[in-house]
Amino acid sequence: MTRPLHIGIDAHSIGARQGGNETYIRNLIIGLSRLDRDNRYTIYLASRQAAAEWSARFADEAPNFAVRILPPPTPIVRAPVALAFELRRRPVDLLHVQYTAPPFCPVPFVATIHDLAFEHYPETFTRRGSWQLRLTVRRTARRAARILTVSEFSRQDLLNTYNLPREKVVVTWNGIEPGFHPLNPLNTINRGSTLAPEQRLSLAESLATIEPQPKIEQLIEDESTRIGAKYGLRGGYLLALGSLQPRKNLPRLIRAYAGLRRHRPELNPQLVIAGRELWLTNEIFRALDAEIGDAPWRSDIVFTGYVPDADLPALYRGASVLVYPSIFEGFGLPPVEAMACGTPVVTSQAGSLGEICGAAARYIDPFDVDSIERGIFDLLTDKAERMRLISAGIERARQFDWSGTAEKTLAVYLAVQGEADSSVRIRRRIQI
Repeated sequence: MTRPLHIGIDAHSIGARQGGNETYIRNLIIGLSRLDRDNRYTIYLASRQAAAEWSARFADEAPNFAVRILPPPTPIVRAPVALAFELRRRPVDLLHVQYTAPPFCPVPFVATIHDLAFEHYPETFTRRGSWQLRLTVRRTARRAARILTVSEFSRQDLLNTYNLPREKVVVTWNGIEPGFHPLNPLNTINRGSTLAPEQRLSLAESLATIEPQPKIEQLIEDESTRIGAKYGLRGGYLLALGSLQPRKNLPRLIRAYAGLRRHRPELNPQLVIAGRELWLTNEIFRALDAEIGDAPWRSDIVFTGYVPDADLPALYRGASVLVYPSIFEGFGLPPVEAMACGTPVVTSQAGSLGEICGAAARYIDPFDVDSIERGIFDLLTDKAERMRLISAGIERARQFDWSGTAEKTLAVYLAVQGEADSSVRIRRRIQI
């Protein structure tokens, strides 16, 4: 019988508003805590508030999980010093990190590397950030016992860019949390759906597990009012969601929106740009000034800043379209979350996005402003296409499940430990 493992997970991004990285590690830990009662886990956090919340959660739900607080997430201190020192004082059998492991990690480790944007588009990072990631992630990839990544695109990219053995890199898709769903899923499915009847029935049965809402119209109105008042929005806006950084291609989106307002003045949706500012954001605001100037609808471009997770489903549901013209993605959570909420998606096929969204999105060329404008226009004016994408999107979103991510990840942990145990037995036989 295999002995229980002690697994450490570096979760410093929890509480740091780090977008997809935080969403991934939070949901992986939740999935593992529900799945695995046999092995012991230590979760390394940087936020004292997050540590208190997770300690209380584990005490009630997962007694084989514990929390350790390490210093704040500054790369110079946390990974090479604090985490390495902690692992020497209190070793684990296996460590799981995102992107970067301690340079002299004293235990075997698994690394999740979501994408290699810093290798292919270094100009979308600060010079220091790009250099640091190239150095640390390459070293981590070489030394990791396994690498997890979130799409087949990223797997092939890792294999080719770092010349890794094929068996070393494993795909574990991201998932969607239960809160991402249409408030009125059955009406959303049936209204103009192009799914076959048996597909609609299958989808309806799945979505019927959502708690019934006896006064759905009132709930929709209340949600719209709450989100509108909080962020200054009116219904039917265009939503761009993600961290504010060059890779998200927001200057071209702003130019496309300006073109839409000039060419089709009868269409007047707000453009809602939601996300935390990260780096090199000046270009976004320069584009705003250059393209819009003193246009009377300038105030229709709304920057919400960081949006807490509790507000995201409502934000998606209030949008007419999610516009996601990214130039490179390893997965792309906002498009599939929007699909799950019944919101049609305009996106690029850059990186993994074509793989992840499949036939459930309207694709544009992210480097062509006219293409972005046409994509938005089509989904604002073509009702049949909107309804096709809404139905296809809800169906597509069903393929992304955090419990599946946790199951595949646990299988990787056990495989790595099995190889380590085998190696120890072989060394012992050689010594004898």
